[in-house]
Amino acid sequence: MIDTLATLLPICQTTDYPYVLVANPKVAANTAAELVALARPGKSCHHPHI
Repeated sequence: MIDTLATLLPICQTTDYPYVLVANPKVAANTAAELVALARPGKSCHHPHI
């Protein structure tokens, strides 16, 4: 059996920031503020093509 924790090693660091926000490209938001606006109550946060 393979010990994945001992066998697999990170090869690069992708960011220095403690948080990363990732969304599907089909979401109609280009900034965090736009994403929050889509998620607010009373707004449709479901993109019609997802």
